[in-house]
Amino acid sequence: MRLCILLHLVVTNKKSNLTRSEKEALDELCRNKDIVIKPADKGGGLVIMPRALYNHEVFRQLENTSYYQTLPSDPTTLFQSEIEEFIQEAHFHQLISDKEMRYLLNRSPTRPVFYVLPKVHKSLVNPPGRPIVAGNNSLTEPLSNFVDFVLRPLVTSLPSYLRDS
Repeated sequence: MRLCILLHLVVTNKKSNLTRSEKEALDELCRNKDIVIKPADKGGGLVIMPRALYNHEVFRQLENTSYYQTLPSDPTTLFQSEIEEFIQEAHFHQLISDKEMRYLLNRSPTRPVFYVLPKVHKSLVNPPGRPIVAGNNSLTEPLSNFVDFVLRPLVTSLPSYLRDS
């Protein structure tokens, strides 16, 4: 869906270099519920594949009990109360400021989203997928950002640190 929104922005741009028929073709692709459009895992390209094939790969991965398990219920509320208790205790002991506590308490988190990016560099037919769990606005996103912020000066000063290229 996000990709179709981005494509829509490209299509509706007044300075678009796409012809009218190309814009219509993109719109038609985005409306087609029988296909999935995802970025390729590597190479920067787009992959258009049948939804059934994409769903098969998603379920193949999720059924791997070495990595995933079915939960009897949604643990978000329990995790949220445990995290809130931890954050409030850190605030009580003056380990974090009022502002940091407000930032860390995510009062209305969203559930992370699982999807796969097709690895077309491995196979063009039935490509395996790289599993991604998008945690935007998830329960632990503020904590992750905070830990990254606090540890970054230490980590970047280590001799073994390699900066992303």
